[in-house]
Amino acid sequence: MKTKVFISLFFSFILFISVITVSLSEAAVDPSPADPDTVLVTDGDSRNTCDNSMCTPLILIHGIHGNQQSNGADDISNPNRNYWLNLLNFIYSNGISDNYKIYRFHYVSDIHPVSLDFHINNSPNNLSSELPCGRDRRAS
Repeated sequence: MKTKVFISLFFSFILFISVITVSLSEAAVDPSPADPDTVLVTDGDSRNTCDNSMCTPLILIHGIHGNQQSNGADDISNPNRNYWLNLLNFIYSNGISDNYKIYRFHYVSDIHPVSLDFHINNSPNNLSSELPCGRDRRAS
């Protein structure tokens, strides 16, 4: 069982690394009706300390209903960090965060079609000013 969980976490991590194809250095150009239902946040863990110009943004994007709380509420003002808890603990416990600054993109499911590149760029708290690199770092 532990092997299956580890393999699942590993492939999930690889998938999320490959999802970093968004530009964080551009300001929002076109507001979207989905903007109030999406949020891009820096993971608040005290181990998320990579802050030099060599850090690569790692954006975790949940699946459908991944923002739902245990009571079923899907409220963008209360992003569900627990969805990521096992993966985040793996990232922070294995030194992966030494090279990556961890961010989480949350959205409310079943309201809008999801175009992640567009919604992240239009996120109300666009992180371009926060990123030390100040430029797009797309995964290759």
